Amino acid sequence: MLAAVGYLLKFDPELLERRMKFKEKEREQQTIVLLGTAIFIAGFLAIVIDLRLHGLNQVSPYMALAAEGLGWLPRILPRKALPAGSSNMVVMTG
Repeated sequence: MLAAVGYLLKFDPELLERRMKFKEKEREQQTIVLLGTAIFIAGFLAIVIDLRLHGLNQVSPYMALAAEGLGWLPRILPRKALPAGSSNMVVMTG
């Protein structure tokens, strides 16, 4: 993520500015973004709690697979909610 922001800052700051101003308009889209943000924050909280309670222990393979699956969920759901060619796409010239 940091590398992508650095690249856009250097080579296409206008695109980065447009992306930062973008806001989801439909209620379903807002819900998906909120769900993804909650999962993202919960992942960090789980790490902090685990480190606080157990130190640097290994994570069970089942927990790692569950986290991987939940991490892909916000990437898959928007594709189902926003099919290609949806009406909220904006074409910018220039």
